[in-house]
Amino acid sequence: MIALPKPDSVEDLHDILHGRGTVTWENGGKYDGEWVDGKANGHSTMNYGNGDMYEGGWRDGCRYGHGTHHFRDGMVYEEEWRNAAPDGRGRMTLKNGSHYEGSWRDGKWHGQGIVRPANGGEWEGTFHMGKCTVGTLRRPNGELEIGRCDSVNPDDVKEGVWWSIDRNSIWIVADGQKKEQIDKGRALEMVARLGVPLPMELRQQVETTPIMSEQSLPVKSEE
Repeated sequence: MIALPKPDSVEDLHDILHGRGTVTWENGGKYDGEWVDGKANGHSTMNYGNGDMYEGGWRDGCRYGHGTHHFRDGMVYEEEWRNAAPDGRGRMTLKNGSHYEGSWRDGKWHGQGIVRPANGGEWEGTFHMGKCTVGTLRRPNGELEIGRCDSVNPDDVKEGVWWSIDRNSIWIVADGQKKEQIDKGRALEMVARLGVPLPMELRQQVETTPIMSEQSLPVKSEE
């Protein structure tokens, strides 16, 4: 282990840090792994001076590839990194037990993902730079909503459809509140317009619902 000296130039630093080694900083940080021309590269471990710890891939001094970062407050992020930020597929577990699993871009939820709060339920859908856009919300009590959010809070459904626990009662939901009660046909039209796939349980419900045909309609007597 060596304490990082103060080089006379950038070129001196490149000469010093090359190959495998352990370096410590005055703030308590410690890096143990590979160096290439003065930059962290390869699979290595970094203990930060603030109490964080990262183990995984590096490229040109930045966390890159697969790795796990343990934050001092108890949060944990694991899987893909790019340019020192979560990017690609990854899973973040918060200190309260809630977690997000899905796609990331530049350190933010972006693409398809699932949020599972510690108190139960889940929100599954599409995210855009940290915000929920459209998806399916399953509440801890069993109720289900499909809708559009545009918020960091998946419970804040701006426009959508709300199903009761037994799925027999349906309402239009706006700004997080139940509004008008509607039938199944109108609910399916709204979900199709939002572009959210029906959950399996609702698809099965639709498939088992009898469809009225002309032959099954009552015929009015001409007498």
